[in-house]
Amino acid sequence: RLRMMIMTRSKYSTVTYHGLEQHQPLDVMQEWMSPEEYRGFLRGNVIKYIARYQRKGGVRDLAKMLDYGERLIILEAQREADEQAQST
Repeated sequence: RLRMMIMTRSKYSTVTYHGLEQHQPLDVMQEWMSPEEYRGFLRGNVIKYIARYQRKGGVRDLAKMLDYGERLIILEAQREADEQAQST
């Protein structure tokens, strides 16, 4: 369910190149990293883009910060829901 939420949230779709499916890097990272590693990656990018938007990327960096932030919100909401389900 969580993976589907993130995949539908993504602005980028899976593309096919010479018959080979190319996956988006964030989807691959989520599959290969532990939840803690992926959560840290997302947090780091939120911090990076909010810290530099005024001097480097402007609105584009703010949009990137929001994208990473929304992905982090989904992960945190799922973690909280899992914790509540385990405690009952």
